[in-house]
Amino acid sequence: MAPLPTVGDCGASDPADPETPCGAEVVAHHRCLVHLTPDERTTYLTTLEPGSDVHVRGVVFTGELLTELLNVLRDDQGIVRIGTGDFSEATFSRRANFSGATFSGRANFRGAKFSGYADFAQVTFSKSADFDRTRFSGYVDFDEVKFLGNADFILAVFFKAASFTTATFSHHASFHDARFSKRAEFSRATFSGRTGFGRTIFSEEAVFTSVTFSAFSTFAEATFSSEANFTEATFSERTAFPEVTFSERAIFLGTTFLRDAEFAQSTIAGDAVFGAAKFTQTARFSETTFAQLADFANATFSGRADFRGAYFYEDARFSRATFAGILQLICCADSLHFDNTIVEADMWLDAAARIVTVEEMRARGRVSLRLRAARVDLTGAVFSEPVTVHGLQHPIPGVDEVRLLDPATGLVPAVAVVSLRGVDAESLVLTDVDLSQCRFTGMHRADQLRLDGRCTFATAPRSRRQVLAEEHHWRAQDGHSSDGWTPAPGTVEAVGPARLEVLYRQLRKALEDAKNEPGAADFYYGEMEMRRNASTSPVERLLLTLYWVVSGYGLRASRALTSLAFVIALLAFGMQFAGFPGQHHPAYLDTLLYSLRAAFSVDVKTAALPESITRWGQVFRVMLRIAGPLFVGLAALAIRNRVKR
Repeated sequence: MAPLPTVGDCGASDPADPETPCGAEVVAHHRCLVHLTPDERTTYLTTLEPGSDVHVRGVVFTGELLTELLNVLRDDQGIVRIGTGDFSEATFSRRANFSGATFSGRANFRGAKFSGYADFAQVTFSKSADFDRTRFSGYVDFDEVKFLGNADFILAVFFKAASFTTATFSHHASFHDARFSKRAEFSRATFSGRTGFGRTIFSEEAVFTSVTFSAFSTFAEATFSSEANFTEATFSERTAFPEVTFSERAIFLGTTFLRDAEFAQSTIAGDAVFGAAKFTQTARFSETTFAQLADFANATFSGRADFRGAYFYEDARFSRATFAGILQLICCADSLHFDNTIVEADMWLDAAARIVTVEEMRARGRVSLRLRAARVDLTGAVFSEPVTVHGLQHPIPGVDEVRLLDPATGLVPAVAVVSLRGVDAESLVLTDVDLSQCRFTGMHRADQLRLDGRCTFATAPRSRRQVLAEEHHWRAQDGHSSDGWTPAPGTVEAVGPARLEVLYRQLRKALEDAKNEPGAADFYYGEMEMRRNASTSPVERLLLTLYWVVSGYGLRASRALTSLAFVIALLAFGMQFAGFPGQHHPAYLDTLLYSLRAAFSVDVKTAALPESITRWGQVFRVMLRIAGPLFVGLAALAIRNRVKR
C-alpha cells in the first residue's frame, strides 16, 4: 500500500503565479505529484499498486500525468483499481479517462475541474462518490456507471452534454442545484435510493426515458429550459415536481407513478404529454399552469386526481382516461375533453372554459359539472349515479375569466348544452343552462329530465314560442331558412316531424314536472305542429289545420278571439240576407249586434229587426250560440296555459 501523504500543501510555485504556492496535496518530499522531480515521481509511483489509495487533492493533471498515475493502478486484466481516491479540487487539463475503473473506497472529486472529455463509462464506485461543485467543461460520460454508495453532484456544472445512460445509483443520488448547459441523458438509469434534482437547471434537452426511481425522488423548483422527456419512466415511491418550470414540452408518455405524484404549482410552457401514464395513488396538479396542450389521453388514475386551481390555456384532453378514484378539478381552460373517459368514483368539476365535452363517458359515481361560459357536449354519455350540469351565475373564486369574455358584449357567455343525444335522462339535472342549440334526438327517457333554475330554449322566428333546435334544422331544410329558421350545423342530420313529435311530448312532461307551464305549453304547440306535419291522414291533417287556424291548438287567445269575431261577422252577413222573412234587409250593423248577442246567449229582441226569423236564421243562430262559448273557452284555456304554475 502507498504511504500516507505528508500533511500539508505543496509549497512549490504555481507556474501561473510564481509568487504563490500551488496548494496541491503533498505526496512525497513535501511536494505534490506535479512538482516532484521525474526520479522522485517514479519512486513514488512504484509505491502504488492496484487498489491503492490515491490522494492528489488540488493537482493539475495533464493527460500524460493522469495516464502515468492510472497505469500503475491497473491489474492484470487492465482494470484500474483505486482504493480511496481523493481528487478534490484537482484540475484535468486534457481528457480524463477513468473508463472501467473501480473505486473500492470513497471517491472524492469535490470541486474538481475537467477541461476536456471526462470519461467515467462503466466505472464502479463501491462507496460514496462526491462530485459536489465539480465543473465539467467538456463532454461527460457516466454511461453504465455503478454508484454503489451515495452519489453527490450538488452544484456541479456541466458545460457540455452529459450522459448517465444505464447508470445505477444504489443509494442516495443528489443533483441539487446542479446545472446542465447541454443535453442531459439519464435514459434507462436506475435510482434505488432517494434522488434529488431540486433547483437543478437543464438548459437543453433532459432525457429520463425508461428510468427507474425506486425510492423518493424530487425535482422541486427545477428548471427545464428545453424538452423534458420521462417517457416510460417508473417512479416506485413518492415523487415531487412542485414549482418546477418546464419551458418547453414535458413528456411523461407511458410513465408509471406507483405512489403519490406531486406537480403542484408547476408551470408547463410547452405541451404536457401524460398520455397512457399510470397514477396509482394521488396525482396532484393543484395550481399547475398548462400553457399549451395538456394531454392525459388513455391515462389511468387509480387514486385521487387533484386539479384544483389548475390553469389550462389551451386544450386539456382526458379522452379515454380512467379515473378509479375521486376526480376534482377547479380550473380555467380553453377546452376540456373527457370523451370515452371512465369515471369509477365521484367527479367534481368547477371550470371556466369555452368547451367541455364528455362524449361517450362512462361514470359510475356522482358527476357534478359546475361551469362558466362553456359549450357542453354530453353525446352518448352513460351515468349510473346523479349527474348535474350547473351554469354558474357568478365567477369561480380564484379563477381568472378575462380571456373568456365575449368581445361583443364584454360579458362571460351563458353555459350552453349543445348535445344530449344518446344520454339517459333518468338521473340528469340541468340548472341555469342555455338549451337553444341543444340536440335532443336519441335521448333516452327524456320525460325524466330535470330542469332547474332558468333553462332557455331556442325561439321561433317572429314569435316568442320556445322551440327545439331540431325544429329549426327541419324547417330550414324544408325550405324555410329564409324565414329565419337556422340550418343544422356541419354534418348534423335534420330529423323529421314524426320524431320531433315524440321528443316534444316527452320534454313537455319534463317541463310540467318542473312547474314550467308556459314552457310546457310551447312544447305542446310544437308537438301538435309536428303531429300535423307528420300526419298521413287527410282528415286528421284537416282537423289539426283547422284547430291550428282558429286557436293555435288552444294556446293562442288572440287567434281564438279573432276567429270568433270573424265567425260572428260572417254569420251576421248571412243573417242580413237570409235570416229574416220577406224582402226586407235590415242594416248590417243591426244584424251584427243581433249576432253578437246571439253568440253570447243574451236577449236578442230589437225594434229594428223582425221578431221572427227564417229557418236559415235559426241555423245561423244555433251556430252563433255554439261558436261563442267555444271560442271564448279556447281563449280562456290559452290564457290559463300561459299563467298557471
